[in-house]
Formats: sequence, C-alpha cells, structure tokens
Amino acid sequence: MNNLKQYLRAARQENTPVYKNLVFGNTSADMDSVVGSILMSWFYFTKTGVKYTPVVYCTRHELTFRFEILQHLETFGIDEPFLRENVVFKDDFQEQESEVFSQVESVGLIDFNKLTRELGSLSNKVHFIIDHHADHKKYLGTVREKRVIICGSATTLIIQKMLQESSLFETSGTNEEIQQLALFACAPLSLDSISF
Repeated sequence: MNNLKQYLRAARQENTPVYKNLVFGNTSADMDSVVGSILMSWFYFTKTGVKYTPVVYCTRHELTFRFEILQHLETFGIDEPFLRENVVFKDDFQEQESEVFSQVESVGLIDFNKLTRELGSLSNKVHFIIDHHADHKKYLGTVREKRVIICGSATTLIIQKMLQESSLFETSGTNEEIQQLALFACAPLSLDSISF
C-alpha cells in the first residue's frame, strides 16, 4: 500500500493551501465513504492524471470514534496521524466554505449523489459520481462520468470500474500491491451490504 500512501501525500500537497480537486464521501463518514473516497481519488488520478484529495465528511475529533475504520486503515499502514495530515476533514471547511472552495476545479462524489446545502457552491464543479443510492439526477450539465446503481456498496462500483479498466492493474505495481488493494476494498463490501 506504499503506492497509495505516496499518492495521498502527493495529492494533499497538490491541494494545499488551496483546494483544487476533491473527492467527497457522504455525510455518514462510514467505512464505504472513507475507503471509497480514498480509492476513488486514486482511481481518477490514474484515469485523468489529476491529483484528487479525499474528503472525510466528519471532524478530526469524530474520526477518533470510528474505531472500525481506523483499525481497518491501520492494517494497511494508514494510521490516524497519517490520515489527519493527508486527507481533508469537515473542520477544514466548516466555517468558511465559500472561501475555501472558491478555487476548486473538479469534484467527485462517492456514496451519495446530491451535495449538502453547505456544499452548494460546488454544484457546478461535480464531474464524477459513484453511488449505490437512489439517483437524484443532479449536476447533469457538469458531470463527466456517473455510475449510480443500487447495490451492496459504492466501493463495489469502484472495484467494478477498476476491473473493467484492466490496464490500471498492469501499471499499478506488483501482485502483492494489487492483493493489498483488493483487501483494502473488502471491508466496505461486507459492512455496507444489507443482509450480507
């Protein structure tokens, strides 16, 4: 998972001090949203060459209480201090949303497909949506790629896209790294699937 960690570091540097390209997980900040936003940000970098930083939609303080997510990420070398430094959290934009997002160029949404009211200023910058909830049919004028299918988890849809675009795996590294990436994606597949 070193490649993924290196990517997260590089993307955060690219999106500091001004946010340019972000992937938002939904407001629940559950396993599917956190793991999904990390995978989606990396995946769209491999497709577009644009470095997206994941947004975990909770405060850093709240992150501490998401034990199962932290434990899962730590298994792959992404511990809480690393996460706090290399992704964006709600408390990074909560107070001054319109200023903070004024230079954003591109937004991806994972595990939801309708921005909250506080993120309304980003509505004309939504370019990618991957979700497993009912489709609100938003951002039709700006969205470049959209995949909204009711299924077990939003991460399932990212994995399907990765498998369909097999060249991704040919260039992403060793078999061990690919296996680690697959295991990384497994938690939301089981935890977010109803009656699994």
